[in-house]
Amino acid sequence: QATARHWLHGFVFPEADVDALQVDDEGGVFYVDTETPTAPAGSSGGAGEGEPITAAEAFSLHSKPGASKVIFIDVDGHVITGTAWNSGRADPLYAKAYDTDGDPNSFSAAELDAIAEIWHRVAEDFAAFDVDVTTEEPASFGPTTGRMLVTDDTDEFGNAMPSQGAGGVAYVNVFGASYYGYYSPALVYADNLGPDFPPYIAEAGSHEMGHNLGLSHDGYNGGGYYSGHGSGWVSWGPIMGAGYNDNVSQWSQGEYSGANNTQDDIAIMAGKLAQRSDDHGDSASTASLLVVGGDGSVVATNPESDPFNVNPQNKGIVETRSDVDMFLFSTGGGTVDLTVTPSWAAYPRSSGGRGTNLDVEATLYDLGGSVVASSDPLDNTDARVTTVVVAGDYYLAVTGVGNSVSPYSDYGSQGQYFISGSVPTANPDVTAPTPDPMSWASSPSAAGPYSMAMTASVAADDSGGAVQYLFDCVSGGGGCAASGWQSSTSHTATGLDPDTSYSWRVMARDLAGNETSYSTIAAATTDLEPQPPAAPSAVLASDTGNGEASVSWADNSDDESGFEVVRESWHSKRNRWQSSALVASPGENTTAITDASGGGTFRYKVRAVNAVGASAYSAWAEVTVVGGDKGGKGGGGGDGGCKGGPKKCP
Repeated sequence: QATARHWLHGFVFPEADVDALQVDDEGGVFYVDTETPTAPAGSSGGAGEGEPITAAEAFSLHSKPGASKVIFIDVDGHVITGTAWNSGRADPLYAKAYDTDGDPNSFSAAELDAIAEIWHRVAEDFAAFDVDVTTEEPASFGPTTGRMLVTDDTDEFGNAMPSQGAGGVAYVNVFGASYYGYYSPALVYADNLGPDFPPYIAEAGSHEMGHNLGLSHDGYNGGGYYSGHGSGWVSWGPIMGAGYNDNVSQWSQGEYSGANNTQDDIAIMAGKLAQRSDDHGDSASTASLLVVGGDGSVVATNPESDPFNVNPQNKGIVETRSDVDMFLFSTGGGTVDLTVTPSWAAYPRSSGGRGTNLDVEATLYDLGGSVVASSDPLDNTDARVTTVVVAGDYYLAVTGVGNSVSPYSDYGSQGQYFISGSVPTANPDVTAPTPDPMSWASSPSAAGPYSMAMTASVAADDSGGAVQYLFDCVSGGGGCAASGWQSSTSHTATGLDPDTSYSWRVMARDLAGNETSYSTIAAATTDLEPQPPAAPSAVLASDTGNGEASVSWADNSDDESGFEVVRESWHSKRNRWQSSALVASPGENTTAITDASGGGTFRYKVRAVNAVGASAYSAWAEVTVVGGDKGGKGGGGGDGGCKGGPKKCP
């Protein structure tokens, strides 16, 4: 019971969750999710409309390869042994593979397509976080590698799986803990979800991983699962509720009417997964280039047609509610027609239940920053900008928004998008900006021990359009990385190693994609690592004759922010120095102070300080001060009133 109480204090949950929370024999707490929806008629199987995916491809999908946090979608069966799930049950449990055709020994084309759709939908739910959602089994499992097991609620030998009859079951708030493996996997029972309906499996899978990450249920008016609200393509539901049939399915903080849980889902998960780094600049100066074909076409692949993201252009991820991704392009005069489609561009389902997270707004700006056109339909989550423009350069801005009709806010409007359409073609531009190759207006210059600033000469496009620059690090230590394309001719590299030589080069390109050659290489060396200042020396202390001591020293550093002067007084009866006190903290470049010490014998030492630390102290300098009150102000002196003789005085 004590273990269970401690566990329950580790996360926040509404009162309605009590019925869904279970405690195992060891005091571990897990959720039993009893929602078992039935799929719409005629909607079983996969939704793929592209090229069939192969088995090798289906089991090597990654949403963010190389991420240190991993969510592994396990669909080919698993032996569960030595875990909390085995307590009071069979050990081992032989969890079944995902199977819709009655042949558990192989995967049909439809099953492979369904696996890819499940992966895509779960990856979308976690697209804003620094986590790799994958179907490829990791080489090892640890505190930040989760297993989402898609199986049936009966194992291969007829044994009941944990909480048989549920849609899913998972221990709560265990991701990231050293004992995570003991409370894994999160279980998703496909035979109770549709049955075997990919959108429901994915929705339940994200829900169960949400429990692993510390999330509780989103309910309604004091009750359990909230199924959502609204209608059409903007019907909305919370992932931690039961939004199985909603077209917009998002993480929530309880902003809907009647919500019983205001837990900040995104903040809690970001604390364990971290937010994904921004993939496109949020300003005109850091805009990415929208790739336009020679015929004016704008094309983007998606995870269905391009599961390994071989063609990354014209797509992106909105990682936070404040993220605005900017794209720059050049066009001839005529009609610009650009559509930004969220993740449902892949594996679309005409019967609804898209489950997408992102609702996009698209805005077209001219080069001066004025709005030319904007799109945010109230009845759908995509956006289409269609407007007539004059020839020139333009920016397309993509961001996540809410919907005032459904309604929902922009809180959970994060995820993938894909840009397609057409722009008017201009006369073909095949000329790179000049000069070619680029030259440096100045060599890179050291700008602190961990950064380096550089500036390239301005390049001009033959058509008068915008030019972008890429600063490339050829050699160096840590932080040696290219800048990414940007409109600014200046770049500051950060996170570099101190006292290290770095070599850089730069190139320019116009909006037609014509690039200059790389410039010649310029090199610079970062500063030495900051050190505490050098110690002062030649400290002198003298009596001013009026109860004060004059203290001077030699300043041996040029990087101090100030000094600290310490005084001690001589106690003649105790025959020792005592009452150490900081008597002055003068600023940089100071070499003398006057101390109102009072009468007595004193000694002084000085050290220099800066933001890094302090120098060693100087040697002591002694002085006997006459005049004034005996004992030194702030330093003490005299016998402190001790009258008991040397054996009784301390």
